Amino acid sequence: MMDMLAPGGIGVAVLPTSRIIAKHPARSRLIESHTLVAAMSLPEELFYPVSVTPSAVVLKAHTPHAQSQTPTWFGYWKDDGFVKVKNLGRVDVDHQWSGVRDTWLADYRARAEIPGRCVKRHVGVDDEWCPEAYMETDYTALRQADFERILREHAIFVLTGGNVGKAAPEREET
Repeated sequence: MMDMLAPGGIGVAVLPTSRIIAKHPARSRLIESHTLVAAMSLPEELFYPVSVTPSAVVLKAHTPHAQSQTPTWFGYWKDDGFVKVKNLGRVDVDHQWSGVRDTWLADYRARAEIPGRCVKRHVGVDDEWCPEAYMETDYTALRQADFERILREHAIFVLTGGNVGKAAPEREET
């Protein structure tokens, strides 16, 4: 795809996340000639019922990545507001998509850096190309109630030996 674009043209590809994290010779060949402009993590169930973790990359054609002075922009685009509905697949039941889309595009266009949402980093062929590697956690969103709920869930998990929601294992009489 990239070789077919005019110099400076922009190519966008959606692919399995494993392809952007794996150390593969194709990654080297790709950024020898082209620039990794952006990479975004997409919703886990975007292609439901197919089980694949998708990502998107934005590349600038015929400008070697090493020559670019601009850092790569990373977006954490996991929650698009869609929910799974039986017999319908993923549906925008709460009508959130247009607002989510507009926020994502505004962040991308502005090359914003917002903790938990987007970040910029200079990366090379041996670096991670997925946003999660560079995201800062936004601790301001944590509440005491969330902390206590997680502690309770962990305690129950430990006390039940990890059998939460499962039938208790059969015990043999000795």
